[in-house]
Amino acid sequence: MQHIFYRPKDGYLCDVIPFVDEQKVFLYYLHDYRNIEKYGEGTPWRVLTSTDFLRFELQGEAIARGKINEQDLFVFTGSAIKKDNQYIIFYTGHNPHFLGQKPVQVILKATSEDGIHYQKDPSFSFAHLENYSADDWRDPFVFYDEKNKIYKMLIAARKKEAIRRGGLTLCFVSSDLNVWKFDFEYYAPDLYFTHECPDTFIENQRQFLIFSEFSKDRVSRYVYSDDEGKKWQAGKVEVLDGRAYYAAKTLKYNGKRYSFGWVPTKNKEDDNADWQWGGTLVVHELFVEEGELYERPIPALRQLIDQVEPIIYGDYRINLGSGMKLFAPKNHNLGCFSFDFKFLKAGGSVAPILGFSDNKDEGYEFEISNTGIRFNLYPNPEWHFANFVGVERRVVVSEGIQHHIDVFIDNDIFVLYLDNHIALSTRIYNQEGNHLGVKIENGDVIVNNIEYRDFEGVLL
Repeated sequence: MQHIFYRPKDGYLCDVIPFVDEQKVFLYYLHDYRNIEKYGEGTPWRVLTSTDFLRFELQGEAIARGKINEQDLFVFTGSAIKKDNQYIIFYTGHNPHFLGQKPVQVILKATSEDGIHYQKDPSFSFAHLENYSADDWRDPFVFYDEKNKIYKMLIAARKKEAIRRGGLTLCFVSSDLNVWKFDFEYYAPDLYFTHECPDTFIENQRQFLIFSEFSKDRVSRYVYSDDEGKKWQAGKVEVLDGRAYYAAKTLKYNGKRYSFGWVPTKNKEDDNADWQWGGTLVVHELFVEEGELYERPIPALRQLIDQVEPIIYGDYRINLGSGMKLFAPKNHNLGCFSFDFKFLKAGGSVAPILGFSDNKDEGYEFEISNTGIRFNLYPNPEWHFANFVGVERRVVVSEGIQHHIDVFIDNDIFVLYLDNHIALSTRIYNQEGNHLGVKIENGDVIVNNIEYRDFEGVLL
């Protein structure tokens, strides 16, 4: 089966740790088998290589998981760096069986000569400081500060015995990558349980800090600073993608910055069930405009759009009313559904309809209004089902302006881009039909250039 978003064949992709050495990209990731009976407990790191983030080659296992009585039964998130022709990974050794006995999480190190096969360094172990939790000490992000000529490590931590959330990002410094000294509390808003997967970079003379939180909205957030991290503030956009895109980390490659996150699966492969940890890799291109971070499709996906002839479905117009137009069922399992739209007056909504049933009033929709985008089952089920609550983006969609959407479809994954600025990803399971369509509700809306591009067979 072909895919435009990477998924392992024998498990699930969790946090991605991207690293580039000159022109060679390594995408390390936590591999979750979710099958203790067959594969045993714990998560190793695997490594992918890619040149376009559309096609991937699995290079194998980079760091093996430890034994049940070892610190790194679960090889959790970290980062990679290269020094003196040696690849070095700092990672989180996690063992839930240690709870109440000794630290559940400790920062560990592994080294490699080729960036693919790593050997653990038993001499290195970096445990929590006294004022911070022994069980929330993870996700080291190591980078070289060119201005101050020193290595820095960010750690996702939590204040010891915190009454409120207590989450924060700590900063440590080192001259040799071996001995680390506490520097300061890098970002400590006391808003979240912890700041998972921290990542910092400078774009357009502005420093950004990305992290993921699971205690408020379960999203990847960003803040920015214009004074070298002395003061951070949230952006107007504030998040990357939505609730079904987690653990975003970034990489700059060939002059462009990309974010790598995962779209979660759902328990029992049911739309109405709970989200799970890990799933499928989705990559966005990131860019800065007027000081804010935005997402658009990666160049390889944009090239696919350019090279595939569209199936043209025409236009649709509703003048102060509601309606829905469906298109004949075709193979809509791998491709891109696109159209332009304009709100002539404020109010109402427009939505691309996906996977609509042949004989039931059921399907999926990205509902776009003047205040944002929300993903729904159509129609919404009974009130007690959580299903896709929170898979939304708050964004101003102005009337009188032509907007454009692309929805990339990869079987059970939908990724929408609005105006090549805003992304929203999700996953579906209970699809009973294959119709595409457009729905307008209580609005005065023009929809033009409705098209579908089929990617089947193009990715060979």
